[in-house]
Amino acid sequence: MSGVPYSGDSEEGTTTNIVEAAFTPSYGTFNRIGNFNPTYNSWVTILLNNTVINSGDFELNSSGQVKILKDGIYNINCGVYLSPNYKVRIYLFKNSTPFTTILDSEENNTPVSNTYGTGTTPLSATGISLSLNANDILYYSCKNYNPSYVVTIYGTDVNDTSPTYFTYISLFRIA
Repeated sequence: MSGVPYSGDSEEGTTTNIVEAAFTPSYGTFNRIGNFNPTYNSWVTILLNNTVINSGDFELNSSGQVKILKDGIYNINCGVYLSPNYKVRIYLFKNSTPFTTILDSEENNTPVSNTYGTGTTPLSATGISLSLNANDILYYSCKNYNPSYVVTIYGTDVNDTSPTYFTYISLFRIA
């Protein structure tokens, strides 16, 4: 280990060893396999039930929530795909507090239309940067405001390696 010249408040000409820990980014993607139908007029967690990739700094718990195992700044990309013509609220929660709205069609009383002609409407939030601590929990929660309509939140098929639509949370630790 070599020293580098130091121009602080030490004796002139002395050196000090500066050791900087190497930063290793971490990443994880978790999704839902199988479709989900939230019940009318109650908040429910959209369970994630599959680990696509995990560098080891995350855990998918038995409640379908992603647990953070290492402090850091994270970039988060997420998406929820669901049936059209619904009125629903979907939030991404950090612990028990919503921190980003994925959809709130109840707010303006306007059901979201079928934008792709495939029977699904993609909703996503990308590029969210968030400071997370070890033991923080991320999860989706939703509420269906359609008493006579079944909202379907789509997951992927377990054998589908490149799904057209699915519900997921993807994290990348950047600091």
